[in-house]
Amino acid sequence: MNTKWFQRKSRVAATSALVTAAAAGAFVLGVSSSGSAASASPCSDPVTQYYRALQYQQSANNAALQIQTWRRAADQLDRILASKVARTSHKPLAIMTDLDETVLDNSALLARDLEQCHTYTSWDTWNDWELHGNPTLTAGARWFFAYANSKHVAIYYVSDRYQQNISATLATLNTLGLPQAVASHTLLYTTDANTKAVRRASIEKNHTLLMQFGDQLVDFDGSFKGLTSDQQHVRATQLASHWGRDWIMFPNAAYGKWGSATLNAWNAPVVVGYPQ
Repeated sequence: MNTKWFQRKSRVAATSALVTAAAAGAFVLGVSSSGSAASASPCSDPVTQYYRALQYQQSANNAALQIQTWRRAADQLDRILASKVARTSHKPLAIMTDLDETVLDNSALLARDLEQCHTYTSWDTWNDWELHGNPTLTAGARWFFAYANSKHVAIYYVSDRYQQNISATLATLNTLGLPQAVASHTLLYTTDANTKAVRRASIEKNHTLLMQFGDQLVDFDGSFKGLTSDQQHVRATQLASHWGRDWIMFPNAAYGKWGSATLNAWNAPVVVGYPQ
């Protein structure tokens, strides 16, 4: 990735930041128990602010949350497959998923960049990672997609990875054991299909889309693009009927539009003490 590409993706995670912070046991913007993450690295800001965020990589809480989410997704898939919409569909049934930080865990790249005092949010190391990196899977992902495949549901991997690197991306997906990882089911960024809304529409031409999975709000609906954090909160609430049903959100504590937001603090002096 580069900066322009990252802006193009508009990867926003306002609804997931708080959940991930709880799962990771650390606040997402680099605030440690001492109020600073500066001791985590000799690097200067803005690099050090991401160290605490990325510690979710080692969080068993986060792994449990991912497994829980994929299990919930399987339960929902069963319910939807039994619904009238699915039973009466004249089109093949499909699900659509984002890749990075939804199915694929790229935290090793981000941690490497931080260790070398490189601000990974410029995304200038991303192209090399697509070609040569070794991401892992989010906990439970392989099980879920094997389950969906066993239900004869078409799986579409929709990502803003580079189209020119599709061979490398397909090799990664197949190495990780993901089903239906072929070019026709892996829709990456192109100038003609530069939003996920366009690629979603191409799936819906020939399929009934049952579920979507992502870690950013724009993975689900293009109306989130360009909104402020406050506006995203409003829009997410307006679309509440989808969350946990046909839209499954995964937490991302590493990056998102929330990263530039200010924190709301209790406006009172610090009083240290315990009950007597």
